[in-house]
Amino acid sequence: MRGKGVEATVIVAKCCKTGKLYDNRVEKKSDGKWHFTWSFKLNQDIIKKEGYDKSTIVGAMVNDDSYKGCPYCGNSDWLHCDVCGKMNCYDGERKNQVCGWCNTYLYVYETEHYKLKGGEF
Repeated sequence: MRGKGVEATVIVAKCCKTGKLYDNRVEKKSDGKWHFTWSFKLNQDIIKKEGYDKSTIVGAMVNDDSYKGCPYCGNSDWLHCDVCGKMNCYDGERKNQVCGWCNTYLYVYETEHYKLKGGEF
């Protein structure tokens, strides 16, 4: 997704409370980081039709001021799974949770660099 010098794409995530899929728009800004700008509910058919399940981004990632979080539960935090590379929303409180994609335990840690995959399902 590019337009007028904007580098942006969509990353599929799973809600940690409902297990439902949602999309996150991410945009690379002048600071060199990927910013999560907004999220939206979509069904699985549209995700595949639009190719959102094929997106991958690499680099530093942060939530933009406009980002409202998971459209199902409202969590604005998220966790990256080191095993499958996919994104899950996170309530910001638990020390770990299970990945909604591959059932691996996700541990909370801070990092500046990620590789997120869109989410083949």
